[in-house]
Amino acid sequence: MVKRAKAGKFLAALFVFCCVFHAAPKAAAAFRNVQAGTEAPVFKLTDLSGNEVSLDSFKGDNAVLVVFWATWSARSLDELRDVQKLVADYGPKGLKAVAVNVEHEHATDDDMRTIRDKAASLNLTYPVLLDKGLETYRNYGVVAVPSTGVLGAGLVLRDAFNGYPSSVSLDMKERVEALLGMKPKETAVAAKADTSHKPTRPALLNYNLGRRLYAFGMAEKAEPKLRAAAAADPQWAAPNVLLGEVLLSRSKKDPGKIAEAKRAFEKYTIDESAQRWTNEFREKRPDVNTESQLVHVHELERH
Repeated sequence: MVKRAKAGKFLAALFVFCCVFHAAPKAAAAFRNVQAGTEAPVFKLTDLSGNEVSLDSFKGDNAVLVVFWATWSARSLDELRDVQKLVADYGPKGLKAVAVNVEHEHATDDDMRTIRDKAASLNLTYPVLLDKGLETYRNYGVVAVPSTGVLGAGLVLRDAFNGYPSSVSLDMKERVEALLGMKPKETAVAAKADTSHKPTRPALLNYNLGRRLYAFGMAEKAEPKLRAAAAADPQWAAPNVLLGEVLLSRSKKDPGKIAEAKRAFEKYTIDESAQRWTNEFREKRPDVNTESQLVHVHELERH
């Protein structure tokens, strides 16, 4: 009974959090062609000195930031500065980073001078790579500049951000710390346990399609795909969590969707490791909404 009560409180908090979340502008997924929990496409690009750098060379690292940027994007420059600070702080602990410039499909000599000048002014110590022809940009399906992939061991995408809103700086730091094993032991064990479930192929295909449709603002078309994903693998929480978001986004035009969203969230099951994680987070960070933090991190580390 106690466990059910705790789960009920969590689900209620999740529902309220998502209602609040949808009242504010929502950033779309950073990459159309790469999903959390899958290996990032490997690329081989030249740096500003003409040396070839392959993403594959970072496969043994536990935390890698891949930033797609351009000099014409002010937020790109802000992010490159912040990433440099992260590299300075966490580089000795294993953090790596690469900045992939996506200036134009065919960069001119003037473009190259601007890129070199900007990189030099920022005193970047990590590689600045040139995506000539924007092949890597298209391969990832970058939806905005800047966009950032947070990769874990084996180059698996663990998180992604686009546009670099002010909140991302802290989120990125927390993700880096988690990937570098700087969490308490109990939390690290819980996070590891959350990766055990492998979704069925039909569920994964429908979920990925639903995510892409939703990212492009097509919530109505995303809904049946997410329902199909949930039906194909009832043990996988992600389709129901995203379905709840989709239904809430549609509730402005159809208030009846709110009840459907609640039912979708109620299918999200808590395992014991997640509950331990929540309890520990509450003890260490009483100043934040622990349930909403769990929803965000728990799902990303699961998949």
